Amino acid sequence: MTTRYTVELNNYLQGQGNVQSLSWVEASSGPSHAKVWTMTCKISGETKGTASATQKAVAKEEAAKQALKALGVDV
Repeated sequence: MTTRYTVELNNYLQGQGNVQSLSWVEASSGPSHAKVWTMTCKISGETKGTASATQKAVAKEEAAKQALKALGVDV
């Protein structure tokens, strides 16, 4: 089973009654045939994780994993 860090992060924040504090910032660079996506996970405006990958979903999952670690959640 593949871990879905974005789901785990949402569940964690929901359990804290704080899911509304989560926001994402996305950016892309490079030519359209070779884009690199950078996803930044923010909680209450504070960056908790940033990752880059050629697929947006992969970058988002990694940023969510970093955010969970920053929050002290074992991943």
